[in-house]
Amino acid sequence: MKVFDVGSNTGFASELARLIDLRALPVEKKVFPNEEIYVRLTEDVSGEDVLLAGTTYPNPNEKILEIMLAIDAARRAGAKKITAAIGYMAYGRQDRVQRQGEAVSASVVINAFLSAGLDELFIADYHNPDLLKAFPMKAHNVRVARAIGEYARKTYDLVDPVVVLPGSKALEDKYLLRAKEAAEGAGAKHYTTYIKERDPVTGLVTTKKRELGVTGKDVLLVDDEISSGSTVINAVKMLKEEGPSRIIVGCTHGIFADGSLEKIRSLGVNDIISSDSIPSPTSKVHLAPLFKEAMVNTGITLSGGA
Repeated sequence: MKVFDVGSNTGFASELARLIDLRALPVEKKVFPNEEIYVRLTEDVSGEDVLLAGTTYPNPNEKILEIMLAIDAARRAGAKKITAAIGYMAYGRQDRVQRQGEAVSASVVINAFLSAGLDELFIADYHNPDLLKAFPMKAHNVRVARAIGEYARKTYDLVDPVVVLPGSKALEDKYLLRAKEAAEGAGAKHYTTYIKERDPVTGLVTTKKRELGVTGKDVLLVDDEISSGSTVINAVKMLKEEGPSRIIVGCTHGIFADGSLEKIRSLGVNDIISSDSIPSPTSKVHLAPLFKEAMVNTGITLSGGA
């Protein structure tokens, strides 16, 4: 197997390669005067399994095209099998038509990868994992919540912790899987969620207030992605009214747009934890071990052994 560093997360690609006793190979990239992107694999991959590792943020439009071109380059060079490990997959949130005339960009991107020649895909906490099941290639959702919970448990002496989702559609178990897994990692007996609604036109998020019984307890507030931070900010404000001992915020993908990181910190939370899908000062959970485990569990043969 040969591992290539694509996208914009060299740390993730390098660590994943190291865990399977390989090194991450560079991809030659340049931009032509007409602003078109050029991509070339720097080693021969004929008859080889190829693993493309990276992320699609920042500059998602550019990074997605780079990965597509790298897939095509590997296919044309005679790669035996092409697998992609993507820390953060952009456009995953646009996963259904809410208003007439909209595109489902999540399907467009995954189909483009498939058309370019991708055989298998691993994504960390994809926004709609059920969508991956609809594609005629193997696609896997690498879940991160348990690792976030484990980090919080090992870092803090948690007192009667409760795991809370900042917002979901309902209280049904199928919407609480992230909370359940984070609770298992954190050693928490209880987990729950706020209920949120998002305006399909304005994107404005409203969160319904409900008592969660967290007075004097540590709260781990866990989300898949923090972008504008509005959902998390709403949740922190309501949690504060109940008087918890501490509030720790965790997420897989820390985009932190529009100054949301500082806005959340200003509310007095005790820590903010994210994975390294998008490198930042809050990146305290490493994805590479989780991706390696997922690949081993799905039967991929990795050079260097399992």
